[in-house]
Amino acid sequence: MTVAQPNQRSQRNPEATRASIMAAAEGLFVAKGFAATSMSDIASAAGVTKSLIHHHFGSKEDLWTAVKRERVSHWAKVQRELIANRDPDEPILRQSIETLFQFLRENPEFVRLRSWMNLEDPRLAEAAYPEILTLGLERIREQQKAGRIRSDVEPRHLVVLFVAMCTQWFMTRASWLTTLDEEQRKREDEAYLDALLKVFFEGVRVR
Repeated sequence: MTVAQPNQRSQRNPEATRASIMAAAEGLFVAKGFAATSMSDIASAAGVTKSLIHHHFGSKEDLWTAVKRERVSHWAKVQRELIANRDPDEPILRQSIETLFQFLRENPEFVRLRSWMNLEDPRLAEAAYPEILTLGLERIREQQKAGRIRSDVEPRHLVVLFVAMCTQWFMTRASWLTTLDEEQRKREDEAYLDALLKVFFEGVRVR
């Protein structure tokens, strides 16, 4: 992510100012992490004053949350539509995994942000859209009651498992790809996703 350059004109346009601040903040958060990024760094990169950042976002923690929510907003919209579907025959859990995997593949910056979240402060890793998690857990419980997913596994742990299986791949894939030839590299994301789905759904199948 390229850090935004100072833009005096954007300060006269609230929306442009917010966008400039968020672009600068994301670039710095990705590169340096939350703790090592100061409000002065962000102000300098965005070409605004610190007071203007506080005016638009409040604290640095609030700015981090705004950056995180903006980065995952498209995924959140798709995911919200998926779990809103109450058709018991719809493979919602499978679609959720595929949607997350595709999002992470297209947003390597967010993978780095997640790494910083887990390293620095668990509070930074709080769900950007907690209502989606709540609804998702409800759908898993419905599937358990319907006998489609084994009921002896805590729904929260199922979510942790598939998020971890998707995220870990994109955190380590670069080293794995060095062991493969060019043709294999082109197919490796799809091959891993296929393996993930087989292992995951074999495990959640009712015995």
